[in-house]
Amino acid sequence: MDGMVWERLSMAQGGVRGSGAQVIATFVALGMASGLLGVALPGIEQHFTIPHHMTGSLFTGMTAGFVLGSSSTAWVIRRLGLRRTLTLSLLLLAFSLVSAATAPSWLLLVVSLTIHGIAAGSVGTGVNSYAVACFPPSLFSWLHASFGIGMAASAATLSTMLGGGFSWHYGYFAIALLIAALTFWLCVARWLPEAFLSDGITVCPSPLTVTLHQKLAWLLGGIISLAAIEGVVGVWAASVLIGRGLSSDVAGTGAAIYWTAFTAGRLLIGGLVRFVAPQQIIRVSAWILLAGMVIFMYASSISGSWIGLAIAGMAVAPLFPLILAYAAERLGPSRASQLTAAYSVSSNLSQTALSSLAGVVASIWGTGAIALYLVIVGIGLVALTEMTLPAARQHQEP
Repeated sequence: MDGMVWERLSMAQGGVRGSGAQVIATFVALGMASGLLGVALPGIEQHFTIPHHMTGSLFTGMTAGFVLGSSSTAWVIRRLGLRRTLTLSLLLLAFSLVSAATAPSWLLLVVSLTIHGIAAGSVGTGVNSYAVACFPPSLFSWLHASFGIGMAASAATLSTMLGGGFSWHYGYFAIALLIAALTFWLCVARWLPEAFLSDGITVCPSPLTVTLHQKLAWLLGGIISLAAIEGVVGVWAASVLIGRGLSSDVAGTGAAIYWTAFTAGRLLIGGLVRFVAPQQIIRVSAWILLAGMVIFMYASSISGSWIGLAIAGMAVAPLFPLILAYAAERLGPSRASQLTAAYSVSSNLSQTALSSLAGVVASIWGTGAIALYLVIVGIGLVALTEMTLPAARQHQEP
């Protein structure tokens, strides 16, 4: 069956070139929706008058939705095709932002962000499965850079609106409108090659049971789980800066700088991966990320905080796409495609746990303690990459 699948993929390659712009647009839309919460979170807490530890319910709802969306994507694609699935999911993503902006209670906000998670899980799993199967590692990393562009753009947009006296609600409305416009363009463009879409099995591989017998799959999954620190920093950076006495728009600018550096890191890595082995980039990136978190923790000025966030953002950027690309190289493209959804779910579950724990830390010791918490997570990531990747170089899977 795998031979038939990848023969069909190779036949579809001719249509891949024409779909590149649409794939980028999809990643940008997903990034725009995902980049809002970190900047909006202080305002959300104030609007609903809830303590820091209560934000865990937001992350839990989003992750529960993401798991549901990711796990059901294969079933939906088999019935609707990838194009319709992504289009409907993007519309649902825009709806979830409008719903969040108009939610009259905390419970309905959690429900709205759960819907957001369902849509994001479906979009992310579908487009990542397509990209990892059809694009080389360097281009795959550049495609993921467009996700960072969306994150940085939405964070900067919301920060600017907050600085202009608008509430976080208007930022959610604005990004929802942009995503709806992008979705309309994707519908008009009728993107993705039909040869790729005619059989759902192309993007919905067989169950994971065989792949999960591979030791390397688990080792890389462990790194991806701790690499979820990328989202934790993005969500809590503005809160930490506000806790240091900065205004909401200046703190939001710090988050935007983080996501801008994140995007630059993914653009840079697309060229670097041609000359340096992925596992070496992952190991070095983990160390640089830790250095950035230490600078952020000890920074006593705005510029110092921004420098730490910029270093961390650029360093964490390569981890997720390079692990997926490395899995394709070592385990084979069919197994890597199987692992895409599993790794995405693992990353989101880990991000929920780490973000929720950060909220507990903030409630007990204050938001300033989150910086130390991030350093500890960074140490764990360095330790895991140092233990895992040397073994990965020696462990060639059949």
